[in-house]
Amino acid sequence: MGNRLRSACYAQSRSLKFNVIRPRRLALPQPAPPKSCPCGNVHLSPRYHPLPSRTSGPPFCLTALELQSVNWQATSNRQAHHTDRFSSRELILRRGQSFSFSFSLNRGLGDGESLGFIVSTGPYPSESARTKAVFPVSNGTSRGGWSAQLVSKQDNILTISMASPVNAPVGVYTLSAQISSRGKDFILKLGTFILLFNPWLPEDGVFMNNHAEREEYVQEDAGIIYVGSTNRIGMVGWNFGQFEEGILNICLSILDHSLNFRRDPATDVARRSDPKYVGRVLSAMVNGNDENGVLSGNWSGNYTGGLDPRNWNGSVEILKEWKKSGFRPVRYGQCWVFAGTLNTVLRCFGIPSRVVTNFNSAHDTDRNLSVDVYYDPYGNPIEKGSDSVWNFHVWNEGWFVRTDLGPSYNGWQVLDATPQERSQGVFQCGPASVAAVREGDVNLDFDMPFVFAEVNADRITWIYDASNNTQKQNASDTHSIGRYISTKAVGSNSRVDITEKYKYPEGSSQERQVFQKALGKLKPHAAFGATSVGKEVNMALLLKNLTSDMKTVTVNMTAWTIVYNGTLVHEVWKDSITISLDPKEGNLSCDEVSQLVSGDRVVLVLGFLMLNPGPPPSSSRCYFCYPSHLPPPPHSESLFRFDPPTQKGCNVQAVMPENLGGTETHGRWEGSEEKQWKAGALGGFACRCAHIGKILQAVMKS
Repeated sequence: MGNRLRSACYAQSRSLKFNVIRPRRLALPQPAPPKSCPCGNVHLSPRYHPLPSRTSGPPFCLTALELQSVNWQATSNRQAHHTDRFSSRELILRRGQSFSFSFSLNRGLGDGESLGFIVSTGPYPSESARTKAVFPVSNGTSRGGWSAQLVSKQDNILTISMASPVNAPVGVYTLSAQISSRGKDFILKLGTFILLFNPWLPEDGVFMNNHAEREEYVQEDAGIIYVGSTNRIGMVGWNFGQFEEGILNICLSILDHSLNFRRDPATDVARRSDPKYVGRVLSAMVNGNDENGVLSGNWSGNYTGGLDPRNWNGSVEILKEWKKSGFRPVRYGQCWVFAGTLNTVLRCFGIPSRVVTNFNSAHDTDRNLSVDVYYDPYGNPIEKGSDSVWNFHVWNEGWFVRTDLGPSYNGWQVLDATPQERSQGVFQCGPASVAAVREGDVNLDFDMPFVFAEVNADRITWIYDASNNTQKQNASDTHSIGRYISTKAVGSNSRVDITEKYKYPEGSSQERQVFQKALGKLKPHAAFGATSVGKEVNMALLLKNLTSDMKTVTVNMTAWTIVYNGTLVHEVWKDSITISLDPKEGNLSCDEVSQLVSGDRVVLVLGFLMLNPGPPPSSSRCYFCYPSHLPPPPHSESLFRFDPPTQKGCNVQAVMPENLGGTETHGRWEGSEEKQWKAGALGGFACRCAHIGKILQAVMKS
């Protein structure tokens, strides 16, 4: 058979060479440059490849390899990979699991020709980033990388079994065959497929061992979301519809429209191997506050130009409308709409997920694990402060390992797409380990203090009297926050209370111990306001001595330029200060700093200035100024008065406590009308001040 094929090709080759060359000599005085086929020989037509030489003499050619057809064996593969419920016609696979396909060529592989494959994903595939792999046909599989085995070879039809690594990024892949001959490669594009997470595979980070739970949290396409209040828990039916036509491709588009992808697509695609990364990106993208995400939130009661959130009953219409509109946020959503939509996307990608409702949910904005609620003397609620308590709030839980935290924090992770507070500059929340919430480990990633407070915060009630601008604490409630945390039961429409997964029983010694543990782990909060190019950046360092002894501390500060992922570039500033604080004394409090802002007349504390050594306490005090029309801060003991300012500056006289008598302060200030200011003796050294945005210096001396 082989000799007859070679003879036939040889005869055909001679005949075609004769027929091609002679007309070209007659018709084309300057023929086109010869072309090289993949085997390395020069031919007038790329359709011909050389035969390996059998004897001495000129080489003989075979027809170039051409792809005739591909059989993805879609039915058997989709059943084996649990993707047969998707309405899409595409080949949808789960990572870490083998799949079979066959393809036919116009001829068989010749002697010296070898077969391999290339898979790639994303716009900039790279082997170093694991978004591209080049691998030969081998005799075995490897969970650490892509592999392929030749199952059968019948005439020109090759059947292949291929396996992806268990940590491959999810997304759309391109598969090509690579034919190698004599050092040259010839590429045949076979087609594309979609790769998802694999909760059926023990080695996958999203593996869920319980069959019934896996069916509920991955395969179930409809569910119940709980709403209402602690006194009357209601429910809303929701169509997740993760398998409906077009939904998978829309979910993939969500990732491709994220801020991370737009900034650095190569890195973003590579990180899609990690379910916690994908979950965090999705929590940002399901709301449209930052990145033209899926839904626009509205709690005003006026839903002109959109749909009342109460009228949605599923995610499919929302996702299709988002795509149809050119990927502009769909109007409008509230917490259960965000959660229902995020649940669809998580299950679509193969991350087990469920919708969770927390009744009496705290919204703690200042990380102190308490929410302050204000009433007037007549019992009317007052909108004062930014803390609040929601009758109910709905979020999601995704199931995956936390390789960044350790095995004790694996399992359910809170993901919240409702835009409440910014996290790393973006409206996103989670993943926060439910196990970590229960144990009060608020120092762990991501957004743990906020999630912990939602279910554990103390509720402080204040009576505020506007007539004399005073407030008095009325009550402290440690039990009402985080009640009846609910989700749909596995395999039924019953409600399951999972409060015990989030915290120990209210009022128990364990619950209070965890609360105090969490409070102790919270680090001083750094709040950064908006900055403008070319403007000075102001900073206030807040310290307090909690001991009974005087303490002297040295604070070293640096500023660096960084790229978006935190990589350091250049050091641009550094400073070091030493501060002495008396027992139980602080330099400034957050409330006092907030009182420094008053229209266009502002005095800002920017740092500290060392004084000449002297006996305490005369040389170891710090004063700050604030507008006199504001309520006095605690421990207000002094008065400053500014002389009328001139171009040379102005003098500031201070009325001091008796133990600081004789201290005078001189300051240079930008022009302003004469104004009286109060000052509080708050510890530390003298301070640098700014007036109307200018950095100037005030010097205190004895």
